Amino acid sequence: MSDTVLQRIEKRFGPHVIVEEHPHHFLVKGYSRDFSVGGFRLSTRQNVLIDKQDGGSKLREVKIDIHSDTQSPFDSTQLQSVFDSYQKLEQKKRGKGRNPSTIETNDFAGKLLSLLQSSENTGLNQGILIGILQEMNEKILSLQKELGELAQDAVRPLDGDQILNVEEAMVFLGLKKSTIYSKVNRSEIPHMKRGKRLYFSLNELKDYLSGGKRLTQEELKESADRYFRK
Repeated sequence: MSDTVLQRIEKRFGPHVIVEEHPHHFLVKGYSRDFSVGGFRLSTRQNVLIDKQDGGSKLREVKIDIHSDTQSPFDSTQLQSVFDSYQKLEQKKRGKGRNPSTIETNDFAGKLLSLLQSSENTGLNQGILIGILQEMNEKILSLQKELGELAQDAVRPLDGDQILNVEEAMVFLGLKKSTIYSKVNRSEIPHMKRGKRLYFSLNELKDYLSGGKRLTQEELKESADRYFRK
């Protein structure tokens, strides 16, 4: 039996997320991932909004925490502040027609210098530190790209299949809603349940009709009536 879109989202994003369905999108809450960069651990946590139509995704409530190990030459709180400023500059650079302001650039430079001065490691310099920040940022950008691919893969129909709700199944089969519910209760028609909602695989409904499953006289009359009312 094919998975519903909601089930596919849960499989791709992991068992620890919460998936909410809204009229035009799905919301994946609490997706987290950790990275190690230059003696630091980046803990990321975000919600992912997934468009139902095209699988487009947007990140919401992104939280990035930086934790240092005992060998780190920097204070994690200071590095967190520098990284936040660095990310803002990079976002401005990637945006069309947007350049970092002088205030933002000077703010980052000041924080960077302060962080270097706070370290007792004389072998560190601005180039090494910026390299660490770049690697951290690349990890985050790579994660965002991966989340976008997961979102599209979850919403995209499997092998040309399409997931139908009850109303769409009514149109395809030409049956009343009450008849479909009755067949579901008798386990006569392939279906999937998510909470109180019913879903149907279009491929499975086609197999159901072509596999020798015959409609009753009442069901045939319903289908014919719907056809002639078009």
